[in-house]
Amino acid sequence: MSRILLAAALLAVFCITAPTGAAMAQQKITSSELEQLKNKVETQRDAYYRLETAEQEARDEGASERAAAFATAKTKAHEQYNRYNAELKKAQAQKAEQDKRAAQDNPDYK
Repeated sequence: MSRILLAAALLAVFCITAPTGAAMAQQKITSSELEQLKNKVETQRDAYYRLETAEQEARDEGASERAAAFATAKTKAHEQYNRYNAELKKAQAQKAEQDKRAAQDNPDYK
């Protein structure tokens, strides 16, 4: 069971790709991109919790090497979560500013 959790969590941690960070700063931010970032944040949060559970199960079984591997993966998932969450907050602020400018330029904009 814990191997399946590890595989799923590691896939979530390492396989998420899309424009982030500097790439988003140079383009118009869409609601779709915000939704993608929200999904990344949620995926990383879920991966962290799955890895935490797997780590605890491994410790309970006395498998310290497996527990250490889960702990390492959990730390990486947490780092990714923090990174994506910061990117989401930045993108949300940029989107709000972008919408504000658009509304000022065009009173019919929504």
